[in-house]
Amino acid sequence: MVHELLEIKNNRVDLKHLENLEPEMREVVLSSDDDKFFRKVMHSNFGDLAQEIEQLVRSFMQTKHSQA
Repeated sequence: MVHELLEIKNNRVDLKHLENLEPEMREVVLSSDDDKFFRKVMHSNFGDLAQEIEQLVRSFMQTKHSQA
């Protein structure tokens, strides 16, 4: 999806066209070797992927809520 929306070249996403972005975020490296979530779901069907995303979002929300 990232490739379709932003284009990835050599595992890098160029975000220089975005305004108000931190300098270190102007180019982001995306590698499947470093992405635990991608490795976990790369061969999943859309139903299983949706469940994993829901679980990830719930976990994030709990962490965010506990920090507030």
